[in-house]
Amino acid sequence: MKAFHEHMLRFDWNSLPRESLREKLSRLFTFHDFGTLPKFHQVLAWWEHFTLSGRILSAVVIGLILGILLGPQASALEPVGSIVLTLLGALATPLIFVAIIQALLIANMDGKTARKLIVLLLTNTLVAILVGLTVITLFKPGRGVSIANLSLSPNAVSLRSLAHQMPPSILAAISENKIVYVILAAIAIGIALRSVRATQQSEGSNAYRAVEDLTSTALLTLTKMIQWAIALVPFAICAIVANLVGNKDYAMARSLGGFVGAVLLALTIQAIYYLIRLRLGSWVTPSHFLRSGRSAFLMAFSTASSAATMPVTYRCMRERTGVGEKAASMGVLLGGSLNRDGTALYQTMASVFIAQLTGVPIALPRQLIVILTSVMASVGAPGIPEAGMITMLMIFRSLGLREEYIGVLLAVDWFLDRCRTAVNVMGHTSVTCILDGKVRPAPLLIAEPITAANP
Repeated sequence: MKAFHEHMLRFDWNSLPRESLREKLSRLFTFHDFGTLPKFHQVLAWWEHFTLSGRILSAVVIGLILGILLGPQASALEPVGSIVLTLLGALATPLIFVAIIQALLIANMDGKTARKLIVLLLTNTLVAILVGLTVITLFKPGRGVSIANLSLSPNAVSLRSLAHQMPPSILAAISENKIVYVILAAIAIGIALRSVRATQQSEGSNAYRAVEDLTSTALLTLTKMIQWAIALVPFAICAIVANLVGNKDYAMARSLGGFVGAVLLALTIQAIYYLIRLRLGSWVTPSHFLRSGRSAFLMAFSTASSAATMPVTYRCMRERTGVGEKAASMGVLLGGSLNRDGTALYQTMASVFIAQLTGVPIALPRQLIVILTSVMASVGAPGIPEAGMITMLMIFRSLGLREEYIGVLLAVDWFLDRCRTAVNVMGHTSVTCILDGKVRPAPLLIAEPITAANP
């Protein structure tokens, strides 16, 4: 003991590394001192390692466990879902407003090919919406389950109300979430800006570029904020699933299963429509289309992002399918930015499904409002995962449905988002093949193979 004491006295304590205050606080407020528990930053790194779909699937599993353990007390978690949906709703209206203006500004709609492209895209979107309305009306997966006796909100839109509830200004339309007026204002501003740009270009002025840069920056900023809000979606899903399981709402679970089946059926019908239209209007056969485009379709399903899939889609069309450069540029790059048929189909079915659950009647005039809003909202949807929830808020508002009922769909939306993104890509690639005509162009002299490392 005496030898140990003398050794301790001779030891150079200054040779030991000194902890900073930050390091001491970090060690104090982590689980490191408890031995077996991981540090908080390790848990956070583990969570960030997952993709968004992986986080959502994990949230569903955790929600199931919490619902079983907590029982009816899981209702206390319900406000978590409402908070996340409120955040998304706060960003939805300005995002659609800026996105439509930006889409009209960047769209090169000059020439016969561009006009044909617009007609094809609008036709496909209208067919998708009608398919969705037909399937959801025939099968009625929300019938027999009631989550509320709901009256329409003051923001509900009808054909008669369009003339009598016009807001006094554009800012009032945005602040009051009157989405139809917001869309109409965005279209008018976008067309006016195109006219001003053409006039200034003819005069040799470039003052219009400041507005274009401002619009582009605003869209990027809103998209970044949307991504932050979407990162919170797994927590909302966990709370919603826990509440459903804890309160043993099995009837709702059966209705959601029926809704998933109806959406998959409608998406399949839409895909068959694309193949029929290809057979009649393009040199590309349906079998060749499916084989040559499978890389793009699979990537769209795996990433749930049409924007991330766009480079692969373009190269599939050029190098595997063999369409011309002009058709590929117009159909994939421009068409992929403006057209999302699968999203429009899903949003239409989702809004009618929730209306069935809540007892809100959707008569023919209101279905026309759904069609109009779905077409415009699909144009303004950013090509990122789970972005369909943003534009779905617009349709809910036009029908007067309470936005928190979107939470009912979150448990299954992560899977359906992948399916509808694949249909989105199939939609604008089929349009690309039709733009290429009925006569096959000369093949490329050099075809670089598509690989995972070089998509």
